Amino acid sequence: MGPIISIIVPLYNVEDYVIECLESIRDQSNIAKDQIEVLLIDDGSTDGTLPLVRDFISSHEGMTWRLEEITHRGVSAARNFGLGKAAGDWFAFIDGDDVIPSNYLSEALAFISDNEINTGLFCAPIEFFRAQQGMHPLNRNLSRTNFIVNVDDEPKRIRVHIPGCFVSAALWSRLSLSFDEEVSFSEDKLLVASILMSERSYGLMGRTSYQFRKRTNDSPSKSTIQGAPESPLWYLNTLLRVDSLIVEKALRDYGEIPKFVEYLLAYDLQWRLQLDNQSVISKSQENAYIALIAFLLQIVSDDVILGMASAPVEYRVFALRLKYGTTFEESTSIVKDSVFLGDNLLWRFTEDNSIFYVENVSFTDGCLTVEGFAGGLKLPGVRYALEFAGKYIPCLEAKKSDHLKRFLGLEVWDKNSYSAEVKIDGIEPIAPVIMIGNKTSVKARFVLTKHSRNQIESLSDDNPGVLGAVLRNTFGIPSPIS
Repeated sequence: MGPIISIIVPLYNVEDYVIECLESIRDQSNIAKDQIEVLLIDDGSTDGTLPLVRDFISSHEGMTWRLEEITHRGVSAARNFGLGKAAGDWFAFIDGDDVIPSNYLSEALAFISDNEINTGLFCAPIEFFRAQQGMHPLNRNLSRTNFIVNVDDEPKRIRVHIPGCFVSAALWSRLSLSFDEEVSFSEDKLLVASILMSERSYGLMGRTSYQFRKRTNDSPSKSTIQGAPESPLWYLNTLLRVDSLIVEKALRDYGEIPKFVEYLLAYDLQWRLQLDNQSVISKSQENAYIALIAFLLQIVSDDVILGMASAPVEYRVFALRLKYGTTFEESTSIVKDSVFLGDNLLWRFTEDNSIFYVENVSFTDGCLTVEGFAGGLKLPGVRYALEFAGKYIPCLEAKKSDHLKRFLGLEVWDKNSYSAEVKIDGIEPIAPVIMIGNKTSVKARFVLTKHSRNQIESLSDDNPGVLGAVLRNTFGIPSPIS
């Protein structure tokens, strides 16, 4: 009788982490050693990984360890080679720098033996350790029990990584699965998406987790995921050979783009849009990359884009601008204090979120100049103003490099940088106001920086008369001591 689970562990230059990984496999509790085989596939490591692994397995013979060496061809080739040698009924995937808790395999065996759970794919929640702590963004708010996820009913519960997953050998054979060896990044997302599009469900283990290492900045090497943006292949090549192929497969095999596929696409795109420096690709590649992202965003529904939980709302709206191009502004509408794109709320302005941050204040020739940035989104039909003595003074847009966020030269947002000049001819307080459309205005509030507060206090001390009264009434600073 062969093993129940074959663990595939690709290895490449992980001398600093591999022993911790192997020890976590060795220290599994409540399992019979003959239920498990571990296939260690060294992908042409050039550091001390191989001798470390050889020494370890020679001194831990209770479990079936099989070390194989191949020339360096990438993680996909290493996994495929290991799968060709695997004898188990189930294939498990662990990366050589990650670890598993002691109940990981016993929980997996319990999941397999549960007759009520019938699935060819099940996974453990991913939990970060070392440089970053906590659950993976896709695994928050999980129950502590095993359950089946129907991705048509719960399209947000997607899976994009193969480490931490178990795939039955029967399913692997039925779908003729393999990792694409021409893809350097996100190769596992393509494979998992193929399984989900076929099976429409997968299992989640609730009483254990997969420990995904986040390497520190001073680590001697970066993991494949952390170092991906430094490779030109991560840009066009990955979107063409992974994301675009997922779209093609969905349309070819099912005639539609399922909602969970939209979430698969959006999950990766939200991280791409937040990268500041993408200088490893040429200008022509940048233009093609932006066009491809815009194309993929056109496949994703607006509500999915607005639901990209790991992206600040400014980047979600930027994604919608990329999607709609020149038609974005005409596609928006204003209803009272809210801006909509179709039926989807982009932003609702309230007194709580309507803030004018004050960075600089000066007084010259009877005029008070206030500069800073306003909270909220820069959206069509939205204007910023200061109200004083019954008059509205429009805020001028003030571009500041330290406020700008860009994506490959495109402006994502500029924090609504503003500058307004108020002629002081009364002692009423100055009130910040957000004008929405032609009929609605929302009262905002000022928030001072330490620098601007010092400026205001100094101006008030130097000008205790009318200007001092305006500053005290507006910003709530105390009167100067006489």
